[in-house]
Amino acid sequence: MWQMRKIRLWEKAGWIIIRSRETARKLGLYMEKERDMRYEKFQTTGQERIRLACALEGFFLANKCEEEKKTAYGQYLKRRIRPAMEALIREENVGKMELLKSFGWFGAEELENFICTARRERKLESLVWLMRLKDQKYGYKEKKFDL
Repeated sequence: MWQMRKIRLWEKAGWIIIRSRETARKLGLYMEKERDMRYEKFQTTGQERIRLACALEGFFLANKCEEEKKTAYGQYLKRRIRPAMEALIREENVGKMELLKSFGWFGAEELENFICTARRERKLESLVWLMRLKDQKYGYKEKKFDL
C-alpha cells in the first residue's frame, strides 16, 4: 500500500516533493503498481462497497488506465449506476456525474431518484446540477389543480 513516500516531479520551477497520497491524486500521479492492486481488488473482493469504490476510482483515471480495465470498470458501473451516482452525489463531484451522464446509462426515473437522494443528503451543488439536467432533458410538466 501507499506509505508516506517522496515522489519527485519535475516542473519548470524545479523538483517538488509530494508527501501525501491525496496530493499525488490531485496531481494525477498514480503508480502502476497501485493501479494493478486496485484492479486486482476490484476483481477479487466480494464486498460491493469496496468494489464500487475501486471501480469509481479506476474508471475516472481517464487514459492512464488500460482499455481492458476501463471496460471492466465501465461495465460494472453501468450495472450499478444508482449506487455509483449516489456516491458521487455524496462527494458532490459534478464533473464525474456529468461524465457518467454522457454515457446515457440512466433515464428519467433514475434521475428522479438521484434528485431525491441529493435532497435527502442535503447536497446543494449536486441537487442544482441534477435539476438542471432534468430540465434540459425532460423538462418539467405543469400540474393543474382544479377546485
